[in-house]
Amino acid sequence: MLEQPFPASMLKEDGPGPAELEAWKEVKAVYAKLGILVYADESVCDYQDVPKLLPFVHGINIKLEKAGGIRGALRTVHAGTECGLKIWFGQMVSSALNAANAAHLLPLATYAGDLDGALLMTDTSQRFAGGFEWTRSGSQVGLVQLGGAPGIGVSRKPTPRMSRDIADITDIVPLQQLNGVPIAELERRARPLRRAPAGDWQYDPEEIARTPDEDEYVEVLRGVRSIVGWLAAEERLKDVLLRDWAAVGQLGLTHLELAAHLRKLVLLCADRAAYGVQYDAGSLPDSRLVGFGPQTVDIRRLVTRGFQHSLFSNLDQGEEDAWCDEYAVRHRDLELEVRLAGNPEHGIIPLIERYGFYEGGGLQNDLRVDPHVVVAVLTGRWNEPARRREVDHVGARLAALRGQQANHDASLVRHRDAVASLTKQLQDLSTSQVRSSPETKHAAYLAGEVDDPTEILRAELEQEEGELLFAKSSLKETAGEIRTLESRLDALRSLTL
Repeated sequence: MLEQPFPASMLKEDGPGPAELEAWKEVKAVYAKLGILVYADESVCDYQDVPKLLPFVHGINIKLEKAGGIRGALRTVHAGTECGLKIWFGQMVSSALNAANAAHLLPLATYAGDLDGALLMTDTSQRFAGGFEWTRSGSQVGLVQLGGAPGIGVSRKPTPRMSRDIADITDIVPLQQLNGVPIAELERRARPLRRAPAGDWQYDPEEIARTPDEDEYVEVLRGVRSIVGWLAAEERLKDVLLRDWAAVGQLGLTHLELAAHLRKLVLLCADRAAYGVQYDAGSLPDSRLVGFGPQTVDIRRLVTRGFQHSLFSNLDQGEEDAWCDEYAVRHRDLELEVRLAGNPEHGIIPLIERYGFYEGGGLQNDLRVDPHVVVAVLTGRWNEPARRREVDHVGARLAALRGQQANHDASLVRHRDAVASLTKQLQDLSTSQVRSSPETKHAAYLAGEVDDPTEILRAELEQEEGELLFAKSSLKETAGEIRTLESRLDALRSLTL
């Protein structure tokens, strides 16, 4: 057989003209003499196309995706049979469920079909199993053996568990507690800390009311709190969980898999930094992120001075889950970074693994782990949510730098004016000293009655000149950072995904 030798636009208004159509009729006749049958594939969608293709083909390739499912495929079969055409069944790259549908129509085919679309997908991306099996009988291979289960014989695969402590997204709304800590208490702990007018951090009554013999409890409880906050001031914990669970579900992944990738990555950083690390997400057992190849990443580890305690620590049970480190994983080509509070055993990686919690707080929280950004770093491919978050992040950084630039400009003007004023004062003082009696001034200075005004002014001038140089340097550095970020923003906005 010869499949689709002519343009896919055969039946369209902008397709071949009358002369070319006549030539394709002759092609059919020539191949028929050679014992080769011509089949239409891309040119046939549903039953209405069949009669129009009759002059050019001996048979048609019917695909359920184009024909309109089983009912549409049956109508196309009947149309082809009425026209005396031979029937072949094909399949787009799709699931085992779709292949099983097509397999049950094979008895209607003149010969057979090519139902290999499901073989081009990874097993982990298939949601259904069964329907039919590929078998062989003696020298005959590629035989299709239908299953004996009801309907088309398929069954839904067990849904992979999303996280260790929460099985499914439907379990989130009814949640009353996590790790024995009430949701309301977790949200209280997760709020950003506030500063009192005097500049001290303000704590909640529960933290203040603890008696002196519970100082350790208070210390740990305050260690849970964060200046930026685990959640933004108005965010709800369940809303944050639902948002990230939905995102990971749409990506076809699980929190367990993402946590496993992140843990494997940070374990590659044995010291403070590991540059040029090659990481292939497909190397993880049962990974769904396959076919992207090794990605080059730089990994840095920062050790902090104090300990951060987990938001989910159950303090009433004496549980302490704390860390004093942080990792940054940066994709070299994308220039995209994921910051991870904690280490492989404590911190955000176990929280992703247990609860599917990536932190909230939006752009104000640099330690929020966006699942889409993680996937972009693991695959080396931008996705729209990751691009949009990076655009917002760079935009916020640009706004902050432009504010700094304005401050540096004001500082530059202030110190420049101060240098000019002090220089003039020194010149005026030098002129007045020439007119006064050197002996009288020197005697008063030695007696400690007056300071040498010239030395004082020179010291002040030297300090202001140093401040002026620093302001110029800061302004130049900030301007360079702004140009870099502006270029980055332009590149991000022009990305074709």
